[in-house]
Amino acid sequence: MKVVLLWLAMVLFLSIMSFNGSIRARVPHAEQIFHFTIYAITSALFYVEFLRSRRPFFRKNAMIIAFVLASGYGVLMEVVQQYTSTRRFQVLDIEFNVLGAAIGLVVVLFLRRRKK
Repeated sequence: MKVVLLWLAMVLFLSIMSFNGSIRARVPHAEQIFHFTIYAITSALFYVEFLRSRRPFFRKNAMIIAFVLASGYGVLMEVVQQYTSTRRFQVLDIEFNVLGAAIGLVVVLFLRRRKK
């Protein structure tokens, strides 16, 4: 769980930090790619952590819980940005957060089945 908590802290830091358009000007759709990737990793980390849980409820529902927590954290980070002077709330970011969370889980499932 330590890795997940460190990851969430990093996401919080990146969510409130200003990038002054640094990479946005050079890479088309950089912000959407960033949101998608961050939340794909977030959902995958949650999923793997819940699969390791000693509690059957978390193991049985790992995918649903991971998706809800990753997506919810993405929404929360957008709300937090609304109260900063350097970032702003964007529905499009939430959409890419949720899409990334879903695809992250699909990738983890694919990799786990391929491994068997």
